[in-house]
Amino acid sequence: KSRDYPIEPFRRAVCLFGGNAEATDKEPLDTLKRELGEELPSDLVPSILSSLQFVGTSMNAQTAQLLGKAEPYAFMCACYEATLSA
Repeated sequence: KSRDYPIEPFRRAVCLFGGNAEATDKEPLDTLKRELGEELPSDLVPSILSSLQFVGTSMNAQTAQLLGKAEPYAFMCACYEATLSA
């Protein structure tokens, strides 16, 4: 993440791609497809999607203190894996 990332503890950290669902995303897979298109070169996306497997879900939460906010933040994460070949 960049130095000016809005959540201070994550600034200058290496993070895997991901993102929040948008109103146009009907299901978690739609969010993943959109995020892949935003964050990776377009020629990689088809090979990732072709080997994609759903792993499961997990609940994630950050305290208000960590975020520097008045309220904590929690969300459900849909987890997928893909195998890429060289």
